[in-house]
Amino acid sequence: MKHTLFLIVVVIISFQGLAKAPHAGVIIVPSVHKDPFDALNRKTFTGYIVHDNDTLRGLIEFKSDVVRVKDALFNTIAKYPLDNKRIHCIDLTNNAGNNIHLMRLKKDDGRYYRIVHQGKLTLYDRNFVFSYQPEDITMEHMYISYNGKIKNVHGLWALTDKRALIQAVNETYGTNLEPRDYTKDELLAYVLQQQ
Repeated sequence: MKHTLFLIVVVIISFQGLAKAPHAGVIIVPSVHKDPFDALNRKTFTGYIVHDNDTLRGLIEFKSDVVRVKDALFNTIAKYPLDNKRIHCIDLTNNAGNNIHLMRLKKDDGRYYRIVHQGKLTLYDRNFVFSYQPEDITMEHMYISYNGKIKNVHGLWALTDKRALIQAVNETYGTNLEPRDYTKDELLAYVLQQQ
């Protein structure tokens, strides 16, 4: 998996006298930007992959940047790099029977998105977990589709994310919701209840 590592350097200086005996230290704190496929790496699920016009069903396994389709005897039927743009979608079911559907929103986009909610307003995010509770839905990199449009709701500030989502809810369902009346989780819970 690809990771980006940022280093934060903090210098601690003793105020008891810089010239006499400075007590300085450097603390390096790694900050890792996670790949959404980390949650699926080295795991096997039942499901299918749509590659070009073919639907390949079987056991779906993720290892590093590769997805494999295997038969019931764990023989590899097909193997693709995850950035293969000919893969249109991946549908997975875990051992508990929970489902996740990953798809590309644009044909030439290398990123996959999880369908969080499908209805008049459809939500997509990049948190590849099998839970659809509001606290498990990320606004960062969230896209919505409604009235024939696909929009990215993520802005520079969390408040703009919520406003963009509320605007879409109001346009789609004919409501008059106000951002100040809902937390992010309350708003997502509201959307999840809609058709």
